[in-house]
Amino acid sequence: PPAEALRPAELVRVVDGVGVTVGWGPYNENSMFRVRILRHASEQVARANANAPKPARDASGALLESKMPTNPAYELVPLLRERLSAALSLRRRGLGLPNAATTAYRWVNGEGDKLSGLVIDILGPAVIISSSALWCEVHRDAIEKAVMELSQTAVTPLAMGAELFQTTVTPGGAVSAGPVAAFVLWRRSEARLKQDGWAPAGSADIRAADTGNSAEDSDDDTDEEEEAVEVGE
Repeated sequence: PPAEALRPAELVRVVDGVGVTVGWGPYNENSMFRVRILRHASEQVARANANAPKPARDASGALLESKMPTNPAYELVPLLRERLSAALSLRRRGLGLPNAATTAYRWVNGEGDKLSGLVIDILGPAVIISSSALWCEVHRDAIEKAVMELSQTAVTPLAMGAELFQTTVTPGGAVSAGPVAAFVLWRRSEARLKQDGWAPAGSADIRAADTGNSAEDSDDDTDEEEEAVEVGE
């Protein structure tokens, strides 16, 4: 569709002058980054879609559509799981984090982990998601779901016996100990979000449910807002 018909953070395909797919990501007319590329067409998982039909054009050669092709490689939830798993594997297998010496580390570092505008830090059992791009707010439900699936693994130290424990007293007085459950905090970098076209008063109106889709922190801590999210089964 024409740019004016696109919804905030709607996923679009980016093509070159002859209609060959370059990549895909969320579109934002109010951002200096019109499309934050979340997957490049050169990635192996995307090459399976190389023979997808090219976008239609009118007589002048202008694109008539840029909708996403139907393919798991171009769907947000599978991509989030893939990116989060890859980032976690790098920290755990490559760096040995978390461990008995430290349970604080950065799980996702924005563009460094191919998720522009999204940062995730681990501080003990706390999983802190920092949002500094409109697409993160629009697709917050999908992000939280993907993070929660891996959060307990992300906070569990690798060394045996190094797990964080909590003590629980039952109504009958029995005492038991077990691993501390991970919990998630959503942290907004409001200064950067406003530059990206996000309006605090209307943020709830642009969630992914409304659009048909199910280390970039602000330097000004006063512009940041946190919300706790319980990790469910």
